[in-house]
Amino acid sequence: MTKWLDDVQNVWGNYLPSHLLASLRHFALKEQFDLKQKTASLDQETGASAQAPDFKEDHKLDMPTEEDKDLPPVNPLVEDARKRVKKLWVALAKTRSRVQTFKNQLESCEKEAQKKISDQFPNDSSTLLVFKVDLHRVMRAEIRDHIKKCGKELEQSIECEPQKHLRMKHGCVVALTQKLKKSKKVIKNGNETILMFRTQIVHFHTELQELIHTKLVRLIEDIITSARLQKNAIVKEARQLQITPLTSLDRRNVEGERRIPALQLSINHLQSQAFNCLCQKLKFPLYKTPQELWASLYSKQLELRWLHCNMKLSSKNLQKTIEMAPWLSSCDDSDCLSRLTEADAKHLKSVTFKANYLVHFLQTSHRLKCRLEFFMSIWLRQPAKHAQPWKSERGRTYAEWLKRWNRALASL
Repeated sequence: MTKWLDDVQNVWGNYLPSHLLASLRHFALKEQFDLKQKTASLDQETGASAQAPDFKEDHKLDMPTEEDKDLPPVNPLVEDARKRVKKLWVALAKTRSRVQTFKNQLESCEKEAQKKISDQFPNDSSTLLVFKVDLHRVMRAEIRDHIKKCGKELEQSIECEPQKHLRMKHGCVVALTQKLKKSKKVIKNGNETILMFRTQIVHFHTELQELIHTKLVRLIEDIITSARLQKNAIVKEARQLQITPLTSLDRRNVEGERRIPALQLSINHLQSQAFNCLCQKLKFPLYKTPQELWASLYSKQLELRWLHCNMKLSSKNLQKTIEMAPWLSSCDDSDCLSRLTEADAKHLKSVTFKANYLVHFLQTSHRLKCRLEFFMSIWLRQPAKHAQPWKSERGRTYAEWLKRWNRALASL
């Protein structure tokens, strides 16, 4: 039994389902034809069970020679076939037991009938022979009808179940093919997009190469040549400056114009004793000198304006007091007090207005001072301002900041 099942499993794994179905049909028809031939030559002594096909033997199927190694494993199909063979085996055992019982009943009935015929016709052997012939004919007819009925049922079961299974498998294969078609479409679209992006990248790469070779290379070459020329010029001037004495710089003539002597330049004032004392008295570093001196100068100017306003106010009050001195000597105390309170109120109004104006002016001055300190710090933080004229800070170049600074200094 196990050998037969192993052979069945090997057959299911090596051949197509359509080939297996055709082979099973051929095998069933062949077995049915052999069974019909055996039942036709059946006589009284041989039973139907002895002539039935023995399913324990190994049957060789006339399978087609075409192979398909890409089929999936058929373990579930083999299990299903094993269950069906087991059911058929049980049914065959039941059929054999029923045939044996029917055979026993038939033999007993035949003996009774022969006994009755022998009792009725003791010396007539022809009647017994006719009875046997009729009995054999009826038995053959019944066996033939029963075998035909079983063959039809077997053929229908063989045709229906594999067809259902094949239809289900066909539906799965159709769904799988549809999925494969969709996946092929998706892969095709992905390949098209990849090709499009690839062409775009190649086009962009060619454009970039053209830009580099046509414009950037020339621009870089021009920059390198100009930098090389500037370097050569600076080196040449430095070499000339090394061999030039400092005394020749005093009152030299350049393009017909007479320059200021070197002793009067501001750089020589740095070596004076007064400047050294001033630097020692400063409370801040030397590099912060411009902004600190500018802030102190601006505060001194504001203080000077305040003192000037106070001086004007005191002079006006003194003039009014001198003018009102003869009038005060002739008036009484109550009238003088009332006039004094009125003048004090007017003076208070004018002073408050001036104080508000002064506060507003000081606020604006403080804002301007902060901005000026910021601009000066920006200017002083960049030592290479002349070497990088294109560099900007807060939307302006260093040259523009210098012009604004000079204008602000000139306006003060």
